[in-house]
Amino acid sequence: VEFWATWCGPCIASMPHLAAMQAKYLNKGVQIVSISDEDVETVQSFLKTPVRSSQPDDDAKKDGDKDARAEKTPKQTYAELTSAYCLTTDPDASVSIDYMEAAAQNGIPTSFIVGKSGQVEWIGHPMSLDEPLEQIVADKWDRAAFLVKFKKEQDHDSLMAKLGARIRKGDTKGALEILADA
Repeated sequence: VEFWATWCGPCIASMPHLAAMQAKYLNKGVQIVSISDEDVETVQSFLKTPVRSSQPDDDAKKDGDKDARAEKTPKQTYAELTSAYCLTTDPDASVSIDYMEAAAQNGIPTSFIVGKSGQVEWIGHPMSLDEPLEQIVADKWDRAAFLVKFKKEQDHDSLMAKLGARIRKGDTKGALEILADA
């Protein structure tokens, strides 16, 4: 389960990776579901746009001509790219509440791997799901070890947010108290 939005550059950059992961695990019981909190019309409009590519095709490299590339290579749309997996919307934010808020996640893109038992096995950036997904599918994943590491990272991030807020306010004494408590 991956949370994304049409305005989120890192979310859009993750789409080819998610499509590749879906293809890799298609016959292994894995289904990638991407959820946006935007309305259906916004998502549908975005899906009609051509995929942004950072790599020119080989003919254009040889020709050195962007116009020639555009004529020779029909642009794939985001609808075509993401057709390998499921895109959905969450207009009432109920799924976001159940995943994002429950896991104290507030940034996107964020991915959750839900295991065979229905429990969340892993939470992180979609570009980092390769290793955990491979281990989960192979029944070699240690959820307890991940949870310990994840909670430490959350505690660290929370501490840094509090510390940053005090520093931005010019509250040196408060910042030092946070450090002393840590």
